[in-house]
Amino acid sequence: MHRTTYAVIDELESLGRSPSTISAYSKAVEDFSYHHRKAPSDLIGKDAHAYLCHLFRVKKVSGSVYHLHLCALRFLYKEVLELKPDFGKIPKHKKGKTLPVVFSLGEVGRVIESVDNLKHQTLIATAYAGGLRVSEVCRLQVPDIDSELMRIRIRNGKGCKDRYVMLSESLLPRLRTYYRAYRPKLWLFPSAAGDKPLDIRTAQRVFTTAKNKAGIQKPVSFHTLRHSFATHLLETGADLRYIQELLGHASIRTTQMYTKVTTTGATSIRSPLDYVPLS
Repeated sequence: MHRTTYAVIDELESLGRSPSTISAYSKAVEDFSYHHRKAPSDLIGKDAHAYLCHLFRVKKVSGSVYHLHLCALRFLYKEVLELKPDFGKIPKHKKGKTLPVVFSLGEVGRVIESVDNLKHQTLIATAYAGGLRVSEVCRLQVPDIDSELMRIRIRNGKGCKDRYVMLSESLLPRLRTYYRAYRPKLWLFPSAAGDKPLDIRTAQRVFTTAKNKAGIQKPVSFHTLRHSFATHLLETGADLRYIQELLGHASIRTTQMYTKVTTTGATSIRSPLDYVPLS
């Protein structure tokens, strides 16, 4: 890894960016450097233009991947190298507007119950119960569980913001059983050594194993638990702005996508075929 990439990491850490953002940006800068076979600090605006065109026209990456690299390169030049290079007329890549895949309530139950390990089962149940990102549930601390006020504190979530989510009444006894069995000290779900939070990749592998064991064929990920949480809340009549606060979304527009996923409206309307007199 080049020293400029380390500088990118240091700058992102100083700004309090999430581990996933730091990893994604640093990899994008490394890919940029590798493509041109030069150090990032030796590359100029026309090099960035050529690389973005390569991603768009040759590799044909998705809109989200293209946008990630664009943001990473802008951060590299503006915040780290303190330059204002001219990228030229770069291709405009629209992000695809795909709707999230969600679980049914029954599928959530099957995924949770398919996990034999108490720690891992509690992890998945907690993530769904509060609509937490995988990084958020892995970094929960024991004091974050407030059984008096029945809420969970999420520290330094996306956008470096703290927030609170509800503590599920059915989750609390699960957490108490887990605590008595494992006696975690600081991190609620610690690593095997106990001195660090559970690794995100470990949590993702646990989820993948669970959904496979539960026989779920949908194209899902750990984040599907969060999508399902929001969708199921909406289906029970929860206010959209309240769901926005629970998820920690900066804009209500992000939360509004769940109105297109919920089955409440679709199942309450009958198809006109039902009224056609067929023999």
